[in-house]
Amino acid sequence: MDFHRGERTRVAENFRAMVEHLTALQGPVNDIASRLDAQPATAEMRM
Repeated sequence: MDFHRGERTRVAENFRAMVEHLTALQGPVNDIASRLDAQPATAEMRM
């Protein structure tokens, strides 16, 4: 029983760390998306 409790704790900690990393990436990704949206479309991009 203690093994499973420890395993759940480790999974929860790893999941929390992954969510923190994804949250930290959201800002730079939004910046890149904003820059791409601000650029005029070229002929190749419209096809």
